[in-house]
Amino acid sequence: MDYHARYQVGLPYKDPPQSAAFPPASFHIVPPPPPVHRQQYQNPDAYQARYENVPPHPPQSFPPPHQAPDQVLFERHGKIPSHHAPPDPVPSDAPVTAPKPPGPPSPSLNQQALLLSLAERYLEAAHSRGYRTALARRPSELEGYYRLIAIALACLEAVLQNWRLEPRAEAAIRLRYASVVFEETENDIEAETALSKGIALCERNRLVDFKYGMQHLLARVIHRKSPKAAAKFLDQIIQDVEAYHHTSWAYAFRFLRVSLSLETPSAAETTSALQHLHAAAATANGRGDHAIFVMSAVLETYIHLRSGAADALGEAQRAIASARSQPMHELAGKLPQLVALVYIFDLACSMIEPNPNHVLSKMQTVRELLDQIFHEQRSPISAEGHFSLPIHPGPPGSNVTHPIDGLLSRSEHGSDLLEFSWMPARDLYALAYLLNGAATSHRNSQDGRKAEKALEEGLKMAGEEVESPAAKGQPLTVTAVWLGWRRRLRCYMRIQLTFVRCARTDWAAARWTLDHVRKDLSDFAASPSEPLFYLSEYLEGVILQGTGHLDAALAQFQRPALAFGAATSAGRSDSGEALRRDVSILATLNTILILAAPSRPDDGSVDRLFAVVEPWCVSHHNRNIQAAYNLIKATSHATDLGIMRKNNIQAALNAAKSVANMQLTCIALNYMSGKYFRGVVGEQAVKSSQAAVKWAEDSSNSLWASVARGMLADTLEVQGRVPEATRVRAEATDLAGRVVPGLLDASQGGHPDPGWS
Repeated sequence: MDYHARYQVGLPYKDPPQSAAFPPASFHIVPPPPPVHRQQYQNPDAYQARYENVPPHPPQSFPPPHQAPDQVLFERHGKIPSHHAPPDPVPSDAPVTAPKPPGPPSPSLNQQALLLSLAERYLEAAHSRGYRTALARRPSELEGYYRLIAIALACLEAVLQNWRLEPRAEAAIRLRYASVVFEETENDIEAETALSKGIALCERNRLVDFKYGMQHLLARVIHRKSPKAAAKFLDQIIQDVEAYHHTSWAYAFRFLRVSLSLETPSAAETTSALQHLHAAAATANGRGDHAIFVMSAVLETYIHLRSGAADALGEAQRAIASARSQPMHELAGKLPQLVALVYIFDLACSMIEPNPNHVLSKMQTVRELLDQIFHEQRSPISAEGHFSLPIHPGPPGSNVTHPIDGLLSRSEHGSDLLEFSWMPARDLYALAYLLNGAATSHRNSQDGRKAEKALEEGLKMAGEEVESPAAKGQPLTVTAVWLGWRRRLRCYMRIQLTFVRCARTDWAAARWTLDHVRKDLSDFAASPSEPLFYLSEYLEGVILQGTGHLDAALAQFQRPALAFGAATSAGRSDSGEALRRDVSILATLNTILILAAPSRPDDGSVDRLFAVVEPWCVSHHNRNIQAAYNLIKATSHATDLGIMRKNNIQAALNAAKSVANMQLTCIALNYMSGKYFRGVVGEQAVKSSQAAVKWAEDSSNSLWASVARGMLADTLEVQGRVPEATRVRAEATDLAGRVVPGLLDASQGGHPDPGWS
């Protein structure tokens, strides 16, 4: 038989299509199975017993399929969504030939056990080189990997076709075979056929747990080609499972239904996912399954945050509050990853609001929890990232009797365990560094650049050269998803680092960091609709504007990726589209800054742009955007009335102070000093200029420090304090020359002039 054609192995490897999003990001890495000892393969009888007396597939070599990194959490058997799909798995034309046996087997040889042993050996050999293959992406590596997979599948199929097996052993082997076909090939028909035969076998022999395990996998197979059919299939199974009071399996199928719904971004699927989570939470609350209740609340929080709806933040905070109503102290000792999820989403809600004091307080809580977890010698968190949620035993006959690896297992106390995977320990800590850097960015200039240090440390932990336990011994598709997620994690860290460095006008460092981001985006061909892409496009314009290349910056801000119309015309309301709209608002405000310069002709474009962004900015939930809009409105010549200027600048100053935005506060104070006290004789004018200098120094913004010193020198000259004015002006000139070489050539008074009058 042509196994190569049957399993379609050998497709040229491609990086999986990716998509994005922070925070929430994305972040789910597949845990590796326990290590396999070589002596296990040296006893064929032990292997036969293993398939006859143990659950369907060897736990040490059956890594569950997983979902995408941009989802918060997923069941270990969750399918990778299409937007994070693995590389094309297995074609039908690569030359793969199973090795011919050396001769007639010895009559005493247990051929069945030998073939099972060989299948596991070949799978182990293939998965052991998965990380190297995904990283190198060389055709020779890929060919060797897929050849090993084809031989393993051939061994498993030979056992199924040539022996009459005991029902439990056949169910175990058939499920193992179908799972490998699903994970490593694109032959969904073969996987569906194997599972259909297995389900019929289980129904004839009342193998309930094996049947549910196969239906769980079959739903993912169907979803790959028809999401609607998979949803209907699962809804019917959930009704049947609940009718038989198999609560543990009802939880498993409901969480699978939620994770598959999240792969289809539509209002109907979002509503369906919330309904299943509410049903699971109601059951868990009635039975006292606290961990299941918390998990349901966490996933509900994630759905609300990513929806981008008007009431999303309030609903997310309500869900988090319900999760925190459970005994968190008790859960922290047994399930620290689950508690970390709660705290991280609680932090995300505060960062969206934003409230600086709450953000710092909650970031400290997350940091203390993770430090406690990782510094304990016997930490309950696994290096691979998987954990199990306990389920209270039900009435006789309703509990799991045959554990299914990656789905449901049994604890030593007799309770069922629902298995999940998230991130390995090292990647969870790297994510914490990213959150720390984002949460403390507004204080970077005041606390010794701690935000930058946190981001740089996170980049070290998320380095590609460090092989995570999550990638060791896993299928190539799983490893590719993990590598793609880790690359994007590094990109988000560098994006945040670029923002921080731009804020303190370190343009050389910002350019170096952004160049690394753009190179990574080019390597994995990021889509223009991906947040990383348009964030990098915006930062390119910021750096050009900050270094004085105004025409190039103007062209950059007007690129299609940053166009305001493109961000608001798609008819979507998810968090990714909301982020793109916010970036487009910022690009439009930057464009207004350039066009409103006195040296440029007034062709009415500034008024038109203000009319476009004003409805979005005035009532925006983010007070940073409110402050930026009011500040630019006040400084623009489009605002002619003095009372309107005062109202705008006061609104900008109040909003900037409420969110501890040092940069916008500094600019607002400099504007007030230059607009209302320039050329005024008196102590009040001097105090205003000195306050502007202090805020500029505290913000570590050398450009605005130069502007503030220049205005202070002008004020001191008016007061007749010429020697002091000369000294201050020299400091302003020196700062300006260091910020942007050649900037003084374009200025009009020895220091950069903002052009306010």
